[in-house]
Amino acid sequence: MDLGAAGWRQGSVLPRELGADLARRAGPQPLELGERDLVVVVSHDCDVSQSSLEKEPWVELVIVRALDRRPDGGLTRGKNPRLLELEATVSQAPLAARVSASERWLAPRERLAGSVPAGFLQTTPTGIVPAWLSSKYIREAFPDEFNRRRAQAAEDLKRLLRTGGGDINSIYLALDDAELDRTQTYTVVMRGVLLAQDYEVEARRTLAHITLGKLAAVLSTCDGIDVVDFELVSERDFSLDDIRVMKRWSPFDSLSLSDSED
Repeated sequence: MDLGAAGWRQGSVLPRELGADLARRAGPQPLELGERDLVVVVSHDCDVSQSSLEKEPWVELVIVRALDRRPDGGLTRGKNPRLLELEATVSQAPLAARVSASERWLAPRERLAGSVPAGFLQTTPTGIVPAWLSSKYIREAFPDEFNRRRAQAAEDLKRLLRTGGGDINSIYLALDDAELDRTQTYTVVMRGVLLAQDYEVEARRTLAHITLGKLAAVLSTCDGIDVVDFELVSERDFSLDDIRVMKRWSPFDSLSLSDSED
């Protein structure tokens, strides 16, 4: 079985009938497709094209649901660990879409044999869907006390990200990793990171900088949190050493636990 020769790889879109059938057979519960929804391969290219079914019996699939609006800035670029909204193209046709981490499943890889992909999902940024799915397992953990304090500004943080945070690729924080008592303050350094191509566009850079400043200000209104420094940087200027000493922050992570919308 040579699925690679048939064009199957990460990002391949399943033919409508095959995708709908596999979605109905998904576990732990069946999934239904809307008229414009897609089933997309998220397994790595090497796993998809592996010749041995014994070594790789499964392929991982996810539903990409079409939107009738622009992506929500608070759900782009991996800001929310459970929901992702993105801009993409399929066979050069533009698509705004939402992906849910709960709508992925394993299907028998042999079901792809005898078919060819119906298209290819090209996302912005490239590869954001599998990268976002994998981050659900490796995302940073912040002190419970810090999360409790920042929940005071939950709605304002969400609103800012939804309205002006679409181009911010990631946000990193440096702060004490301990569970501080109520007499102590979390002193925070914040960095907003843009993709290099976005940073070079003045309008995008300006809006992202304004949004980051507002995020820092709102976070500082929380009792026991003080953002003492914030800066917007290009991905080119954010080093491995920066990643070592800072943690990637998902403002929608614990905040979304009490918000049924997320």
